[in-house]
Amino acid sequence: MEVKLAIFVCDSCIPSIEQVEGNYENIFRTFLTKANNEFETPHKLIIDAFDVYKYEYPEDVTVYDGIIISGSNSDAFSELDWIIDLVDFIRGLTYSFPKVSVIGICFGHQIIARSLGGAVDRGNMKEFGSTVVDVVNKDLAKNYFGFDNQFRIFEAHRDVVTKKPASLTNVASTPQCPYQAFIKFNGEKVHIWSVQGHPEFTESIMTKIAESDILAEEPSDEVKNAWLDKSKEEHDGIALGKAILKLFI
Repeated sequence: MEVKLAIFVCDSCIPSIEQVEGNYENIFRTFLTKANNEFETPHKLIIDAFDVYKYEYPEDVTVYDGIIISGSNSDAFSELDWIIDLVDFIRGLTYSFPKVSVIGICFGHQIIARSLGGAVDRGNMKEFGSTVVDVVNKDLAKNYFGFDNQFRIFEAHRDVVTKKPASLTNVASTPQCPYQAFIKFNGEKVHIWSVQGHPEFTESIMTKIAESDILAEEPSDEVKNAWLDKSKEEHDGIALGKAILKLFI
């Protein structure tokens, strides 16, 4: 079976990551390929990438089964032109082309919320590293995320969704971030699927983020060491990647 996806790239990677892992497009290709190989019969994946932070968009979005909105170091509540354009595009896409699934990762999760009438703001506390996320809707979580109690996902964020759009169902939560995963249906088909964490990130990527100042200016040695430790803990990224691909089977 062929699955055609568009990656909406919302930032460049920090140099230490790009030198080893490649850019966001390459990170998602690697992640989705690993998840695809978990199937007894892998699908044929066709992946195109668009740098939406540089105003690049597909001419015809309907040729894709789904769109994945990446993470970003920018704020989803920002009034930057490219972010306003992205919010408008996603809002129009969800209303006009409900057969195209929209997947949101971290910043992408927040952009979806903002596009559909929710709100995003700075959180009270950063979440970083492998994080236990509690399921709040067992049936939806089991059927569409692969877990019915808890899952572990790499987190690397400051901002959070503070108001849930009425059209989305929340599936998971943490004390620092009550809206960790959203889902919405078009009939029986999943139209929107999003998570606040980063299933595509690896220990190597998380370690490089922890060693940088991307989440905090001059973090203390104590904080940095805690982040490094949490970067080494187990996580369910590939299982969540498989759950994403199952949406298109």
